[in-house]
Amino acid sequence: MSANTIRDYLSLPSSARVDSPAQAQQWLDALASGGISALGSVSDSIRSKLTTAILNDIGAASGKREGDYLLNIRSDVRWNANTRLSALKVLKELSRLPGGSAPLGKPEALRILLQQVDFPKQRVRRLSSSASKPAGLSGISSQNVAADATSANSVPVASTSSASASGYSLGSIAKTLRRAVSRRGSQQSERNAKDKDTSPSSDSTTEEYDMSDDPDWPITDMALRCLNNALFLNEDARLPFSTEDVGGGHVAVALLARPEDTPADILFLGARLLFFSTLFESPFNKIAVATLNAVRVEARCVDALVKASLDKAADRNAASSVLVASGAPAQLNTALSDLLKAHFNICLYYPRLADAEAKQQQAEEADTQSSEPTKAAEATAIVGEAFHSELLEMLPPLISVLTTLPLPSPVPLMPPFTHAIAALLNYPVTHVKSQITSAKPKSGSNNSGAANKAALTAPISPTSSAALNTAPKYISRLIMFADLMLARYFGGASSAADDGRRVPEDADAKSVQQKASSDGIELEDTLEPLLLLLRKTSSEDADMRATLCSILLPSDLDRSVALDRRSDVLGRLVRLMSSVTLPRSARAAGELLLSLCDADAKRMTETIGYGPCAGFLMNTGLASALPSGVAPTGANGRTVDPITGEYEPTEEERALDEIDRMTDAEKEAEAERLFVLFDRLNKTGVVQVRHPMAAAHESGRFEEIEAQTAQQEAERQEQEDQQTERDVEREMAAHKRRKEEAKLRAQKLAQPKPVQAEAAARVDAAVEQQAPAAAIEPVEAVEHDARSETAQ
Repeated sequence: MSANTIRDYLSLPSSARVDSPAQAQQWLDALASGGISALGSVSDSIRSKLTTAILNDIGAASGKREGDYLLNIRSDVRWNANTRLSALKVLKELSRLPGGSAPLGKPEALRILLQQVDFPKQRVRRLSSSASKPAGLSGISSQNVAADATSANSVPVASTSSASASGYSLGSIAKTLRRAVSRRGSQQSERNAKDKDTSPSSDSTTEEYDMSDDPDWPITDMALRCLNNALFLNEDARLPFSTEDVGGGHVAVALLARPEDTPADILFLGARLLFFSTLFESPFNKIAVATLNAVRVEARCVDALVKASLDKAADRNAASSVLVASGAPAQLNTALSDLLKAHFNICLYYPRLADAEAKQQQAEEADTQSSEPTKAAEATAIVGEAFHSELLEMLPPLISVLTTLPLPSPVPLMPPFTHAIAALLNYPVTHVKSQITSAKPKSGSNNSGAANKAALTAPISPTSSAALNTAPKYISRLIMFADLMLARYFGGASSAADDGRRVPEDADAKSVQQKASSDGIELEDTLEPLLLLLRKTSSEDADMRATLCSILLPSDLDRSVALDRRSDVLGRLVRLMSSVTLPRSARAAGELLLSLCDADAKRMTETIGYGPCAGFLMNTGLASALPSGVAPTGANGRTVDPITGEYEPTEEERALDEIDRMTDAEKEAEAERLFVLFDRLNKTGVVQVRHPMAAAHESGRFEEIEAQTAQQEAERQEQEDQQTERDVEREMAAHKRRKEEAKLRAQKLAQPKPVQAEAAARVDAAVEQQAPAAAIEPVEAVEHDARSETAQ
């Protein structure tokens, strides 16, 4: 059925479809009702042709923009709102399918979709002549807009429109947006004074105004969804979309200019378009800040979304404005999150672009070589290092997001808080400190910290709790986020009677990642920016560091338990330093604790203990920072173990230790009693507890050890036997020689003297021949043997 409908639609020329709105709506409604399943049943080429045809039709049937671009005035409209909405619904489904998304990413298609976008209802100053136009801005006449609309609507998608025609509409958007911002935007007194001479008041009688038509939000919503789908699936379309030739970035900023009069979904879609327009080093980042005052627009929009969220939290049925009435809390949070993501892009790339341009201009003025500006620009293009004062207008709204909105539950750190923390990483702490100390608390919120009444899940010490309640709410909120996050994911089940002898939880346990996955968050990406912001706050300002240190590392710490065994936020931070599965968070936790110790590694080891810090110090090349030879002392004067960070046990505590008071025989008896209990448990069948000796026997370890010992003993015995045999043979040979010598000497003594002399010579010669190296026995012993033998 869908294939026949598509064939019928494509069988007519575009002009015939535009002139037959009833038939076109019937076909489009049939395709829209079929959804992705119907459109997905045809080939990619058919979907591509259908997308191109619908784009051409809606471009030609939407009419021409009249007057100022933000007035929402169209003429020569051929299709009514329902038909255009049906066409955009089909395009939205096609934008999610292969073959249908590619045509939507072309610049001509992006222009046609942008033509369908309406803006919030507002008054726009009428420009009667070119003399009344602001300097440097090109105005727009109705003829120019009509020419632009005609060129965009009558030419097929494959063609291109003139740059001058697109420039007219973009100049109108930028010009009208600047006027709207100057009238309604800034809360800073100096900017109000500067805009006072150029901005008309609402009751001025010397200026003429045009009131815009009511916006068609359903059509705008659907067109914005088509644009976002096209930019999401076609990365190559993002940079052209933000250029002045297409003007998508200008439209995104214009959609955010009046947040109170704009539905929450439109703000969300406009913020997403601004996010795509500012990705990477897009030139639009500079245009958005320097020309369109996008930072001021974002600040006003964030304030409106925060106020709407608070109104919805207080009264679910609140409808004080279009924004409040149209959005549920989840929609408001989504819009706020995407707006903060877009601002993060601007914080990241605008200072680099502005700095590179300034250095290039300085280099050109100094008549340096053409290669030097490029080198200078490349040398400063380091993400996160540069900052520009144009971004300061967004700082108060960012802080209000952290300090004003209620804490989420059950996951304590979720968007938009995570995006606000990421954006605040780009701001110097000096500006943050100035803002949180000078800003007056708003109604409904308390930023002074005097009555925060914040409480950690487990108090660190009495002075720590007092310091937390008196700290600025910005500081206390950051610590509360860290405490709640660590308690949720690293807070294992530990008994209330835990005396610190065992670690309450393991940072590398499987349950940590499993719980984070069930909550739908990536723990590293969520926790690391928070810890880095705390470290940045501590390292860049001494007063802020003292405040954080008084909360996290107070002077009255109870060191009867080692710091890495505590069940509070401090103990979890110390344990997190040794995590293997969360390396980035582990390093961030270590850097935070190191900054609290004035970036002195030796002081860190003396405060926390060298043992818990050893892994972090090894990874950062500071392992040589050993504690000093003098043992540190706690607040009560007791000596602190420099390795564990806890008090050295006193003689009384050692005496109270039951195990230390037991003799070896008592310890052995206690162990045997436990083995008996294990055996009884096995017999009952309640639990299966194996005796370690029995397990060793069953595993074959004892037999293996006995066989090896027997083999070694046999080898030793064989070596001893061989040595004994050699000794016996040597003794036998010596005895035989002695016996022969004694016999010869006896014969010599029995013969006459002449014969004795001859016999003695023969005996001496025989001795020399038989045993030249043998030891000669004393004469007395030989004569004694001879006489004994003769006597026998």
